[in-house]
Amino acid sequence: SIKNIKSYITIIDSVKHTDAIDMMSNSTFLILILTNDFEGRIAFTGKFFEYLKIGKPILALVPEGEVSMIINKYTLGVVANPDSPEQIAEAIYKLYSEQEKWSKQKIPDEVLEKFSRENLTKQLESLFI
Repeated sequence: SIKNIKSYITIIDSVKHTDAIDMMSNSTFLILILTNDFEGRIAFTGKFFEYLKIGKPILALVPEGEVSMIINKYTLGVVANPDSPEQIAEAIYKLYSEQEKWSKQKIPDEVLEKFSRENLTKQLESLFI
């Protein structure tokens, strides 16, 4: 039931970045929240790229835009509108109820390479040359 989900969620105060990476690596799911506005639709946060590298399923509370498109296209997690409690509850339940399926899923190496800092830096560099 939905009440049991609370036992799977841990909220932690601020920690050092290296500790945060360790915690994320040991998590079942990762949460990404972007504002439901123009910036949220076009934003690519550093956290998003860290999440890709870690390879855990993402609960993305983001508006329709670049991040939601990538998450849906590569099945990296579940997307919900950050202003919709109903969609958020459905997304949490989907991740929770399909936990075994998500735990076996691996982000393909070609996706990781496509969004790696090295590759993105090369693409940016090519625009200037």
